[in-house]
Amino acid sequence: MATGVRPVSASIKFSGIEKGFVRQNSGRVEQVLHGFELEIEDGELVALVGPSGVGKTTLLHIAAGLQRPDSGRIDTGPGGASARVGMVFQQPRLLDWRTVRANVDLVSKAAGRGTARTVGLLTQVGLRDYLDAYPLALSGGQRQRVAIARAFSIEPEILLLDEPFSALDELTARRLRILMQDMWLEAPPTGLLVTHNMLEAAFLADKIVVLGGKPAHTIATIAIDLPRPRDPENLELFAVHRRIMGLLSH
Repeated sequence: MATGVRPVSASIKFSGIEKGFVRQNSGRVEQVLHGFELEIEDGELVALVGPSGVGKTTLLHIAAGLQRPDSGRIDTGPGGASARVGMVFQQPRLLDWRTVRANVDLVSKAAGRGTARTVGLLTQVGLRDYLDAYPLALSGGQRQRVAIARAFSIEPEILLLDEPFSALDELTARRLRILMQDMWLEAPPTGLLVTHNMLEAAFLADKIVVLGGKPAHTIATIAIDLPRPRDPENLELFAVHRRIMGLLSH
């Protein structure tokens, strides 16, 4: 776990989560989550991995308040509902008619954090020369850098990452994983990462929760006991990758 300074503590606890969806072709309810339990400690980054459709993104959306569980509880204490939540999605979700700077300012002002940090954050993500550019003039990697700066602009106590690098080429994704690690270390929020990339999970997370089945259940929980900052070429990360693939192949 990182050792940066955070002003407010926050944890995430899923308790007895139930969630089902109605199948359009049959009208039947498909139970995705049944009695699901998971606790993420203050300042810990947990990665969820598993096959498509297992419920990873559903859990992240429940944590974000974008979906409600059919039953069960999601607690983000002790900050509770007042915890500032930053999100980075698979797509950057920028407003094309606003400049790079304005996209970040809009979110930071809405969260009550002001705009004083915007230029510094955009400089940190390598976009100092693009403050007044519009998203359509940027590459995919540059747009995702804006999304990362936007998420950190609110000084999040909780950071939710929904396959944030999956739409990028591997070289760009690798650079942004390193950038994410560096920014997270400065003031580590409590984090939940959804990814299909096992090496990404091992590189970024303190703990990996491997999900499988329907309804989803925890196949294994793997602690990543490696100091940060981490080297993406560390052979221990590849060993974790092999272990997860072995678990999911059975």
